[in-house]
Amino acid sequence: MTSVTVGDGRNTDFLNDTWLLDAPLADRLPALHSHADARVRSVHDIVHRGIANVLQRRLSTQASQELALLTQLLGDVTLTSAPDERYCSFETEDHKLRSGLIYMASMRDRIQCKTSLRRKHILQNADCDICGAPEETADHIMSGCPFARSFWRHIGWHADAIAPVDELWKSTPALRHVLGPAVSSLIRLCCRELWKHRNDVVFRGLAPNLNRIMAACKEEIALWCCRLPRNSNVLLSSWSSLLNM
Repeated sequence: MTSVTVGDGRNTDFLNDTWLLDAPLADRLPALHSHADARVRSVHDIVHRGIANVLQRRLSTQASQELALLTQLLGDVTLTSAPDERYCSFETEDHKLRSGLIYMASMRDRIQCKTSLRRKHILQNADCDICGAPEETADHIMSGCPFARSFWRHIGWHADAIAPVDELWKSTPALRHVLGPAVSSLIRLCCRELWKHRNDVVFRGLAPNLNRIMAACKEEIALWCCRLPRNSNVLLSSWSSLLNM
């Protein structure tokens, strides 16, 4: 339930923290994870010493492919002297806006959509696997794809109200059943689930399915509601109402 904005990388677990993708690398690159030693390694250690030092000498075909992708992703990582910043979904609304939406915006060029991968010469085309559009950008995934637009319509929000990824905090929702203090958290939750749904289509070969992403949103909302402070009645009632979407 927490993510990390990496600074110097010293306090971020390379494989088990959420810092580079939408989930821990251990979950997104399972074959590679199975070939790594069990010791905790920080992002700082891996960036400076190399990932090869923690991997078995002989890798499976799948692990080798995941290693090639990870190597490309790490090429975009630049550490600073600032400490790592860890945040969760249950902090104050101001902090969510700063470390949630703005964090996602800062990830625009790091979101590994197909246009980004083509620019890095990893892919030859950037077609969207969901709708077949010729340019799968981060904005296309979140609000431009017909599937994403149908998702937003289903929860009562017009997709045109979704700002570009680098300006998400400027979104102007008119979402039924959701009170103002809950909106920013819901934006983040929905965008995260759209990204995870896209990855299921691309990497697991699953067909696009509105019912599946709605179920995932409901499950995530239920988890958030269980973790809310007791005095967060506004958020609790707003999020709980979405379970009946």
